[in-house]
Amino acid sequence: GDTIGLHVPIVILINQDTASAAEIFSGAMHDYGKATLIGDHSYGKASVQNLFQLIDGAGLKVTIAKYSLPFTPDISRKEDEDGNYVSGGLKPDILVKMPINAQPLPYDPKTDPQLKRALEFLAGKKN
Repeated sequence: GDTIGLHVPIVILINQDTASAAEIFSGAMHDYGKATLIGDHSYGKASVQNLFQLIDGAGLKVTIAKYSLPFTPDISRKEDEDGNYVSGGLKPDILVKMPINAQPLPYDPKTDPQLKRALEFLAGKKN
């Protein structure tokens, strides 16, 4: 927590690709009130799997553990019968969707609405 007395606002950008360790870190920071989440819902990767190679060359993926957050209930991803996202993952405090034609790296606040909103938030524009 506040062991070094440093109080600075923290924003974590999340989206559908935020999963596993990044998702758990983001969720824990948010649950403890240390970060604001901006962007879109995270993936919902709430389980740990191991892949076992079988003798015939096939593989078997087995869930061996489940991630949990300090306060947020189960974030497991739910999909419909066609594999489309239905629910799960972390919900951002401030929802900012990326345009369908968004370009990958490098991120630029002129073209990245999530990064732009995060910088505005850090500059004091809370709404």
